[in-house]
Amino acid sequence: MKPIKKPSKKQQIYHQLSYAAFADPFSFLGPYLPTEQGALRVWMPGADKVELLVDGQPRIELSPEEPGGFILKSELDLQWTHYRLAVDWAGVEQIIDDPYQYHALYAEYDDLHTPKQM
Repeated sequence: MKPIKKPSKKQQIYHQLSYAAFADPFSFLGPYLPTEQGALRVWMPGADKVELLVDGQPRIELSPEEPGGFILKSELDLQWTHYRLAVDWAGVEQIIDDPYQYHALYAEYDDLHTPKQM
């Protein structure tokens, strides 16, 4: 009898994202501090290809990670960089802003406007 393989944490998160059931997508998607594992993760179910667009820089293709997920395998620091995404949907390109790129800004705003306990 073959043992049942438990899905990885990343696979579980992608599964939850596909059902809009992941509680904190900002903790998983968007830019994060660069490591050898990458610097940006996006969720684009149905996309064939995703490229990073930063003004004045050549396009950088993101690698497919799980069905619907793409990751930038680079050590770019995108924490405070405005970027766009070129998403290929079956041969049709769409240029979009990544809504998850603003997490650091939102977090700073929340810190300013959230009541603190004394």
